[in-house]
Amino acid sequence: MEEQKYYNPMPLQAANDLLPQVGLLAMVGKLAPQGVHIDNVINMSPSYMNKTRSVLDDTNSSIIQNYLIWKVVQALGSTVSSDALTPYKRFKNELQGRDPDSTSERWRGCVGHVDGGLGWILSRFFVEKAFSAKAKEFGDQMVSLGHDLVVRS
Repeated sequence: MEEQKYYNPMPLQAANDLLPQVGLLAMVGKLAPQGVHIDNVINMSPSYMNKTRSVLDDTNSSIIQNYLIWKVVQALGSTVSSDALTPYKRFKNELQGRDPDSTSERWRGCVGHVDGGLGWILSRFFVEKAFSAKAKEFGDQMVSLGHDLVVRS
């Protein structure tokens, strides 16, 4: 199977076999809507999955677990208010050249969070106002058709 740039269709089982440590088959099975059977997936980078497989095979599981914990702390640390995160916040401040114990005002975080999601929230009202019921029905048909084509292929 020759690797393309980003469009590499393959059977779900073959993708699972490239990186069995992740359990792609089980993951898709749990996340797919009830009654939907997914046979094929598009794998953006089979070579990356092969390299990841060997890294996971050759790396102690405690190192992988600690890495994943670190990534969760990085991703969600700014949204959690807990003393357990004080060392991480001090570390971030030091890296940014700030006083280790400095904190930003809580309202700034709230405004940033709302600003990041407001477009998605407001888009519903835009779509309802800008598109007719007929246009919505047509869009739903296109999405359903695309879904059916992906599931069948």
